[in-house]
Amino acid sequence: MADATVYRASWVVPMTQPPIANGAVAVSGNRITFVGTAAEAPGGRVEDLGDATLMPALVNVHTHLELTPLRHLLEGLDFAQWIRTLTSLRRTALANPADVEVGARIGIAEGLLRGITTFADTSDTGAPVLRALTAMGVRGVVYKEVFGPDPAQCDAALATLRDAVHDLRSLTSPAVRLGVRPHAPYTV
Repeated sequence: MADATVYRASWVVPMTQPPIANGAVAVSGNRITFVGTAAEAPGGRVEDLGDATLMPALVNVHTHLELTPLRHLLEGLDFAQWIRTLTSLRRTALANPADVEVGARIGIAEGLLRGITTFADTSDTGAPVLRALTAMGVRGVVYKEVFGPDPAQCDAALATLRDAVHDLRSLTSPAVRLGVRPHAPYTV
């Protein structure tokens, strides 16, 4: 496999078998063609990663990427203060969808720096986060958040949700999908 690149590392953690000391992973094109010890690796261009651990990328299963710019603004508040402040800042500081998308891109970039390549994001807006995930070339699911604590609001909330899901579907791709997530037991 002359066109393969063989990545060597002190440890390879394949997830489907025990960790491999002095391991190697061969990649040909966009496919992994070998995982095992460096001594058993096929020929090809060798990239020695040294004293490192080579493992699959991480998945963050609960993010709120649209809220990244609000980080550190809500620390030290009790829940009632926190939710009021969050709601107010969301309506004012993040009223512009372009600002929400920039914030989501920052959150994605920070995740990538930490090895996260797949995000499961809960979003009130949806579209800016879907666009950010696609633009950043990562995988993910954006869950459109559902609210509606008053049973009298149920029909209207579901109609709004149906319309939002219909509109957001055009922004999905094989790598970036759409889902629905109830907010919390006390709000649905």
